[in-house]
Amino acid sequence: EQMKQECADLEQQLVDWSLTAYKEILSSWMHMLTIRVFVESILRYGLPPSFQAAVIKPNKRCEVKVRAVLANQFGKHVSNHWKRSQDDQGGKGPGGAGAGGAGDQDVYPYVSFTVNFNK
Repeated sequence: EQMKQECADLEQQLVDWSLTAYKEILSSWMHMLTIRVFVESILRYGLPPSFQAAVIKPNKRCEVKVRAVLANQFGKHVSNHWKRSQDDQGGKGPGGAGAGGAGDQDVYPYVSFTVNFNK
């Protein structure tokens, strides 16, 4: 009986610690994404910082349309360096790097990060 009680206490401590750690990690991750958006915006659009950050969650079937509207709205003020060309193999140039050295991420004429909570 004592062993069952001790096991239940330890399990509750583990659950409490896990919830606290999850909240801290999620908060830190969002903070890092916010810093990344700020830095990426400065690198793309220069100083002084003049941008608006927003979280958008479109329906799957509307995502292409939303991205087209965003590209039309914000793509006018960005360097050609950040735009895809027709022969650019989907935004990936030599060495597998996207425009601006973005690696294997999709490249848009605006700052975009995909956050997936389903993994």
